Amino acid sequence: MLGKIFYKKFKSKKPKDLFWRFYYYFLGVPDFHSHIRYRNVKSYFLPVKNTIEIGSGEGLMGMQYVQEFGGTLVSTEINKDVCDNNRNFVKMVGLKNITFLPISAQLIKKIFNKEKFDQCFAFDVLEHIDNDEEILKNINSILKKNGRLIISVPTPWHILYYGKEHYKETGHVRDGYFIEDIKKKLEIAGFNLIDYHYHSFYLISKIVFLWYQKWRHNKFMGYVKILLNPLFQIISYFDFLSNKEFPCHLVVVALKKIKL
Repeated sequence: MLGKIFYKKFKSKKPKDLFWRFYYYFLGVPDFHSHIRYRNVKSYFLPVKNTIEIGSGEGLMGMQYVQEFGGTLVSTEINKDVCDNNRNFVKMVGLKNITFLPISAQLIKKIFNKEKFDQCFAFDVLEHIDNDEEILKNINSILKKNGRLIISVPTPWHILYYGKEHYKETGHVRDGYFIEDIKKKLEIAGFNLIDYHYHSFYLISKIVFLWYQKWRHNKFMGYVKILLNPLFQIISYFDFLSNKEFPCHLVVVALKKIKL
């Protein structure tokens, strides 16, 4: 019986697909930063029926969510080529129930013109958008009653670790948010703040900086980092040893306000 389950989970005619299915099932996505972010938002996730992710990029966070919590996920990303790559990747690793749509965050209200989703993710998105309050209002409009919003944003301390050049390269339009900033915007958009916490202090921020600047897009490191990924994950657990004065990231969870 166990053998049949194992075969059904990993069966593939292509050796490359079989390797990635093994790797993904046991170690998750081969991206160091995604593991840190995922671990810091995971406790806020709910195993709901319908979830949407805004500005998913390579879609790694949403993929990890579906693998662990199930349900269906609509993953939106403005770059069509990235969406195509994401579709190929989930097919390769055997993930189902994820739909990738090449649309911008500004269009979600128009496309999903009713309260459809139980939960929304927006990880490292708002800092790229000029009118962030408008996007939060759009998200509110497509969430069901008591719909849940989970977001991750950089703090203004982020620039201390990554530098201004990184901001320009990645398209940031603002330095980041502290909880006081994001709370005001959530209230304007029709949300109640439920919980939050800061993460990624000195040690992890420095390692992640190296990951992005030196390793992440290096072709040779593309193979090496697959092997180093488990080691990086272990190292990341030691972030609690760092000085807590200058956190790099903020995670926030909010609920859609009930209209009286």
